[in-house]
Amino acid sequence: GMNTYLKSIGCLNTNLVNPHGLFHPDQKTTAYDLAIIAKHAFAIPFIRQTAAKTWVRRPKTNKQDSTVLQQTNGFIRKGTRFYTPQVVGGKTGTISKARALVIVAEDRGRDLVAVVLDAPSVEECYEDIAVMINTAFKEEKVTKTLISKGKQVYALEIQGAKKTLKTYTKQELDVEYFPSGKPLIKGS
Repeated sequence: GMNTYLKSIGCLNTNLVNPHGLFHPDQKTTAYDLAIIAKHAFAIPFIRQTAAKTWVRRPKTNKQDSTVLQQTNGFIRKGTRFYTPQVVGGKTGTISKARALVIVAEDRGRDLVAVVLDAPSVEECYEDIAVMINTAFKEEKVTKTLISKGKQVYALEIQGAKKTLKTYTKQELDVEYFPSGKPLIKGS
């Protein structure tokens, strides 16, 4: 079920017992696991589009009339103190046992997932995440040259060949990244 799927995507410290996230003594998770869940959820276009809406009309059912559901995420709602256009969605947690906030924000083609758990107040959830967003999105990209153009030091002796196979590149190979997302590059 749900917990098996979460383990398969790398959530090793999460146990959910209900689908809505409200408090239950056997339910547990970590900030890291919530970030993984948000990353996977916001890769789904429907989730991303729906979470960005400030309101949605729930249709009438055989049990309830149609109602309007309002967005509670202060990063999404225009006119709020923390409104931030880069935030595309998230999940608020405002019950007394779990003052928490998970958001996904997008800027210059990259997503940022920020998580705050067990904050002293809901306001502090927003303040902490605002600092994370502003710090991350102020980063400038770094360019690192992995291979310079021209003759390379890489060579291979091939059995039966008269000459050593030597390498040469016409242009340098650069990698561009944000410092907080430095790629792991392995040489052979």
